[in-house]
Amino acid sequence: MQNITTAVVIGRFQPFHNGHFSILKKIEKNQKIKKIIIIIGSSQFKNTPDNLYSLSTRKKIIKLSLANQIKKKIIIKSCPDVFNDKLWLRKILKITGRNVVVYTGNPKVKNIFIKNKTKVIDIKKKIKISGTSLRKFINNKKNIWQRYVSKKAINIINHEINRTN
Repeated sequence: MQNITTAVVIGRFQPFHNGHFSILKKIEKNQKIKKIIIIIGSSQFKNTPDNLYSLSTRKKIIKLSLANQIKKKIIIKSCPDVFNDKLWLRKILKITGRNVVVYTGNPKVKNIFIKNKTKVIDIKKKIKISGTSLRKFINNKKNIWQRYVSKKAINIINHEINRTN
């Protein structure tokens, strides 16, 4: 295997939160990594309790949250759910290429890439928050979610909340 210089982070980012940001900060410290590919999954879903935001809104939140925070080259791509692990993996590898390292805390994603002989870094959560919890707070109009996203993301999320009410 060649020297790996590209890291991949896959998630729905519903919404992008401080836990996601901490993963990217960890990758930033790895001097061998020159580029980070962020893949927004479930890209076709929006306006549901589990998928609050459109692909374009998620991209906007990520870009604003990372602006002037991560120095490495960042590429944001998307991948729809296809409900077939082999087909999903092919779609991801078409985006990323094979010579990458995948950073994930998701056991299913980890196993899919390990079976493919792709290098995986298992992420241990330092920040105890999940997108599921944040979506519950947002859906129940509890502003506690604001502690777990960037200040720049708060404005976008509030705009989306006001738009849908």
